[in-house]
Amino acid sequence: MEYLLHSISKLVTDWCVENQIKTLYIGTPDGVQKNTKKKKKTRKEIRQQLSNWSFGQLIGKIKYKLKLRGVKVQLVEESYTSGTCPSCGEFRKQRNRNFDCHCGAEGHRDVVGAMNILDKSVNKQLTKNR
Repeated sequence: MEYLLHSISKLVTDWCVENQIKTLYIGTPDGVQKNTKKKKKTRKEIRQQLSNWSFGQLIGKIKYKLKLRGVKVQLVEESYTSGTCPSCGEFRKQRNRNFDCHCGAEGHRDVVGAMNILDKSVNKQLTKNR
């Protein structure tokens, strides 16, 4: 696992340097758990928590390596980012991997989430009509 985390963090660092990225924005799942109903932990939730632990280790390695290369890392709380329309700003709970909105906007949920994480980082909130 350690080798895998090192390899991924090196790939991210090299890509950021090659593409002259000044700030890397990374969504964190911290707020997602706060916005869900409390209930008995399921096996899925336990697996997600273990996954988040590895995620935290990976973020630590990325932050360390990018700092050495002069690239800033900004962590962004990501709740509601994959379900909020980047065009009209309406939140719609998505049932699958594809995002679609009544306004006609569509795309992969992860891409929509990444766009909204960047928007949230730059504008300090999710904005409409981008």
